[in-house]
Amino acid sequence: MFNFKLTKNKIIVFIINLVLFSIYIFPTGILNDYVSIPLDKLIFILGVLLVYILTIKKMSKSEILFLFFVFIFVILSGNIEYILFLSIPLLMKLIKYKKLIKYYLKRTPVLYICLIMTLIYSVIYNIGDGRMAYSAIREINQSGLAIFCLACLLIQKNIYLSLITFILGFLTLSRSYMLAVLCIIFFRLSFIKNFLKKFNLNIFNFVNLTILSSFILYMLGVIYIYQYKAGNIVDSTNLNSKLTLLDTSNLFRFFVIYVIISVYISNPAKIFVGITDNEYVNFLSKISNSTGIPYHYTVPHNLFFSHLKIYGIFAVIEIIYVSNILKKIVNEQNFGIYVAIALYSIILGAGLYSYWLYLTVFGLIVFDDNIKISEMLVHNKS
Repeated sequence: MFNFKLTKNKIIVFIINLVLFSIYIFPTGILNDYVSIPLDKLIFILGVLLVYILTIKKMSKSEILFLFFVFIFVILSGNIEYILFLSIPLLMKLIKYKKLIKYYLKRTPVLYICLIMTLIYSVIYNIGDGRMAYSAIREINQSGLAIFCLACLLIQKNIYLSLITFILGFLTLSRSYMLAVLCIIFFRLSFIKNFLKKFNLNIFNFVNLTILSSFILYMLGVIYIYQYKAGNIVDSTNLNSKLTLLDTSNLFRFFVIYVIISVYISNPAKIFVGITDNEYVNFLSKISNSTGIPYHYTVPHNLFFSHLKIYGIFAVIEIIYVSNILKKIVNEQNFGIYVAIALYSIILGAGLYSYWLYLTVFGLIVFDDNIKISEMLVHNKS
């Protein structure tokens, strides 16, 4: 058996390369057309399980207890996807070695391979719709997130390639990507950084952001129901919908938040095992009829509500663990990246889960120094 403490360097290198391979190199977008199983996530979790097996003698009681509960939830719910949560305790252990993670990421040539593969996939997936940048995953918003994180990882390795990668991300034409870049710029402004120093950044922890955003999303669901009944909602296919937020697209997006809360209020036992896809369709249909909202199948575009639907109460446990991980690495220097990724999870339901959580943490760790772009450009020239 391997000893975790003695082999932490090898484990860190293995996990970093596993994450980068799963997101940037493995042809997920191509294989998804032929295979229903998410092979990228399967490869990732098998790699994590391998680490657990090789370091089992050094696992703490809390880790073993967490893994035990994950398997209990798998059995009770019949949902194998719970296994993806097995990666959380390992990450909590790895972030103790931030310097080693940063050291490897600053020197590994694998990041260059990731950038090359991103360019290759951008050519392969280009279908002439104006979007010209993709990652291996192909889905455009996740591609934007992947490119954003890659640019952050490259910033201390090669500032020029980092800036080129940031520019490449704009070719996704993803509004979420543009918002993410604006977050970095805004929170790097000197007066904003000085303003943040007056606050304990812990008040912006992920649990608090999740509670606040969940309340807002639920209230928006209620408001949109009343607006629909008042005849103020415009069909999103109508040209006039571009001039208002009160369209059917937003109605359905916020209505599903209302539906999920309503389901758990009326069926509290479901909170322990989550809602299956078939059950969700039935509940959505019934609540649509009872509220007078047209039936339209939509899933939550929010990470917490998406997982609350699938995993029930385990989604709350997940948010607490994720928040504890992020609290250990978020500071004034990388706060903009943290806000950007948090918005991805709140608005799109992407990031902060499975290998995305690892990638986010790596990006935050690399970006946690007082990086001055102008000085780095001069240094790279010399």
